[in-house]
Amino acid sequence: CSVNKYGKIFIVTNANTTTNSNNNNTTFVSISSQNLIQFIIFSGRNLADLRRSMPRGIFSTSTIIRLSLQILSAIEAIHDAGFLHRDIKPSNFAVGRLPTNCRTIYMLDFGLARQYTTPKGDVRPARPVAGFRGTVRYASRNAHMNREMGRHDDLWSMFYVLVEFASGQLPWRRIKDKEQVSVFCVFPFILQGMKTGSLLT
Repeated sequence: CSVNKYGKIFIVTNANTTTNSNNNNTTFVSISSQNLIQFIIFSGRNLADLRRSMPRGIFSTSTIIRLSLQILSAIEAIHDAGFLHRDIKPSNFAVGRLPTNCRTIYMLDFGLARQYTTPKGDVRPARPVAGFRGTVRYASRNAHMNREMGRHDDLWSMFYVLVEFASGQLPWRRIKDKEQVSVFCVFPFILQGMKTGSLLT
């Protein structure tokens, strides 16, 4: 995505601009009419698919560490721009397809992003009721309770993602009702639901 001087996020969800039909890697699209930064559009595999393709459905500890550093860096970048992502999950991160970027993680899907700062850079006042935003499995407790979300909520979602990377599942994976999930998505329940020694393999 790109952020312009008016603080709006501009998103490209799909584009077929390449002249080579076999090129499904990185395509650059320039939209100069509104002075936007160039977009990067590509079709790398997302982290949800990659994890499921692993022999035991989990990443190694060293891989998780490398992924976590890049995911955290991406979250920090969008926060520094004054926005919350509000839908951090494995399928919203993908790897590049080229030899030069095949170890680079890209953040995707800014459809639920929200600006949390004012034009002066101050944090916006919290709304009494914000409504649910996100994906039930990875949403923070605040999201499940319809509270205003902040930067820490993106980090909670990242934590759930890393737990799933390490154990292959979250304790509430089979629960669809978000009210029930909100009871479980706290730290003690997460630890109880993890496979023994999953972080040490």
